[in-house]
Amino acid sequence: MYQRCTRALSAITILVFFPYVAHSQLAHPKKQMFSDVAKWPTTSPGKSTKLKNFRPFRAVYDRTYKQSSGPNAGAARQDRVIISAEETAWEGKRTVAITLIDSGIVKHRDTNARVSTTFVDQDNLRLLFGIAPVPGKAKDYYIGRVDPNIIKVSQVTTGTQTLTPKTLRTNQPGFGPAAWAMASMKLRKGLKIKLGPVVGGRDPLSMVTFGHVIGKGKFVDGSGNETQAWIVESSSSMVTQMVRRVYLIDKPPYYLGTESVDLDSGKRKKFVWLRNVEVFKKK
Repeated sequence: MYQRCTRALSAITILVFFPYVAHSQLAHPKKQMFSDVAKWPTTSPGKSTKLKNFRPFRAVYDRTYKQSSGPNAGAARQDRVIISAEETAWEGKRTVAITLIDSGIVKHRDTNARVSTTFVDQDNLRLLFGIAPVPGKAKDYYIGRVDPNIIKVSQVTTGTQTLTPKTLRTNQPGFGPAAWAMASMKLRKGLKIKLGPVVGGRDPLSMVTFGHVIGKGKFVDGSGNETQAWIVESSSSMVTQMVRRVYLIDKPPYYLGTESVDLDSGKRKKFVWLRNVEVFKKK
């Protein structure tokens, strides 16, 4: 069911975690924590993920990555991601409207500037509504409404002015921003987290859906401000020495950044890093 959703939604995607667990003889010796990840309890939207201390905010992140497609595939890129959040309502529910702007890189035409907006339930972080460009087609976009038992998605093709609707049935509500969901849990050292399902685009807030809390660590943002943050470590493969670490706090902007870490050499590389954040007063 969710594989069908993934093909249909694309920009508004249900990401279901099917853990990859290599044979124990092939597992990297420093990744034994993930050996039983398939048995970890799954957390779905509910009381354990109530968004804490919410206030409207705007956060700016720097991002370093490799171009995934196009004539310059594999080339190093650095751009900026801006995330803003404000309190609103959706059919009587306390809701947070999240707007994500990917600035793209002006001098590289194969990096598109993109804007997406999602509404999530403030009480349990379930995705309610989303609108985002179709990947690779900056002029076309998706509009999706996610109810507890049904998902309605329409693709809008601007060139031909056509609307293609799809209706998909599901028996599980899905998270919006996975990073926020993790930050809203009672984090503690050693806690194992597996979220499911997660509904979202390919953005910093949804890139990690499982991991274990290795403790607290110092996070220094692009403005030189220091914060003590919880660190969630995740891995997509048991056999490599690489992990991804996400820095989280229980107040805006919740998500501070992500880095890759080589467990053998200790080398760390920033992927998405908070540059600055503005927290606004509630109206």
